[in-house]
Amino acid sequence: FVTFKGNPYPTYTYATQLAEIEVDTDTGMVEVTNIVCVNDVGHLFNPTGAAAQQYGGAIMGLGRSATEEHVWCPRTGVALNHDLINYHIGTMNDYPRSTCLINESHLGYAAFGAYGVGENSGAAMSGLTSSAIYNATGKWVIDFPTTPARVMKALGNI
Repeated sequence: FVTFKGNPYPTYTYATQLAEIEVDTDTGMVEVTNIVCVNDVGHLFNPTGAAAQQYGGAIMGLGRSATEEHVWCPRTGVALNHDLINYHIGTMNDYPRSTCLINESHLGYAAFGAYGVGENSGAAMSGLTSSAIYNATGKWVIDFPTTPARVMKALGNI
């Protein structure tokens, strides 16, 4: 965040995202069964908008971790899916309904005591899938997206 005087300063958000998953160790398929997002918004101005930001951020984060991948030719460096035909962007239909909870502390750094909501949900959720897979299997999948092939490789089945 930058002040209008040109002096940058860090900004913080306070949030927690949780995901329950099921991992099929025979196929490597990962199914997200439950999502919970909790954000401290400081001062809440628009409850519907805040919930939409949380849910949208969570879906975008899960999409990044589960299906979104640019594929490049190793010989030429040319993008092989730059037209987005084979680049699946996750939608609401790909993931379970999310529980979005709001905490209103009135301690935000912005005008009227507000905090941001949307970006932190996506950032946290995209890395959360790897942790959930580790909790379910005891093995880390550290490359995105967490495809069945990468899960099987981490499990030692490939």
